[in-house]
Amino acid sequence: MTFHVFADLNNLAATLSQADIIRSEDVLFDFVSGFESVGEMSTFINVTNGADQKIKSIFFYPVI
Repeated sequence: MTFHVFADLNNLAATLSQADIIRSEDVLFDFVSGFESVGEMSTFINVTNGADQKIKSIFFYPVI
């Protein structure tokens, strides 16, 4: 199974931190780093910069 997570990490981190859900924004970025290190079966995509191209690259695989 492959899964992809799309999120605006900068805004999400700030919101979670301001709501005292996480102690600092770095907590979210550390989580994402660990999440991405598990292999190619999962992808966490920050949609703040170049989101269109990142999303297109995931869903447009060549058919072999």
